[in-house]
This record gives sequence, structure tokens and C-alpha cells, in this order.
Amino acid sequence: MFRTHRSSAIAIAAALGLAAASPGAFAQKYPSNEIVIAPPVQNAGSYSRGGGANERVTGIVVVNAQDLDLRYEHDADLLRQRISDAARMACEQAEAQLTHTSMDARADCYNQAHRDAMSEARDMIRYARG
Repeated sequence: MFRTHRSSAIAIAAALGLAAASPGAFAQKYPSNEIVIAPPVQNAGSYSRGGGANERVTGIVVVNAQDLDLRYEHDADLLRQRISDAARMACEQAEAQLTHTSMDARADCYNQAHRDAMSEARDMIRYARG
């Protein structure tokens, strides 16, 4: 199974502009300031570069919301955009490990990653707004 190293995930987050500005800038006290997006991609009949048929691979991207004040809609919108970008990137990472992926597998990966992360984001936003 493919997983990026934690330092790679942080580098990816920083490249997307997801890194925290400063610890003091975070107004909410949600138990976690991060959403980990790690969708599995499995495509029957495909072969990964390092394994066999039907292997499941995962790309990991961390979305950091530490610099956002989710009480405000503008910042909540920024979190949603970060999630959309990160879901796409995580699926691209996973797909890069397979020699063949179908359009359905690609869409399924994004939809699952996006849906799961948005659910976490809604919880974070609700918590921040009391």
C-alpha cells in the first residue's frame, strides 16, 4: 500500500497554502485542526507498479485549518476549497501508483474523499460556531 511520509504530506499541504499561519491565529478549539484525506483506490484488473492485481493504494494529504477562524463564512469557504483541492491531489497520488485506472475509479475516489472530508469540515464549523 502506498502512503506518503508525514513530511511529504506536510510539504504538499504547504504547497497548497494549507500550512498554519501561527498557533495564535486559530480561534476555534476543535479537538483537531487537521483533516486527513486518504482515499483508497482499488481497480479490479489493474496492476500497481509494485504489486499485483486488485491492490488497494492510498494517497494522503493533510488539510490544516489552524489559520482559519471557522466562525466566519469566508474562512469556512476557504476550508471547503482546500478540501476540494486536497481530495483531488490525494486521488492523483493514489492513481500514480497504478498502471491503469478507469474514469469511474477516478470519480469514485474524488467523490469519496470529498464527501468524507466535507463531513469532518461541517463538524469543525459547527463546533466553532457553537
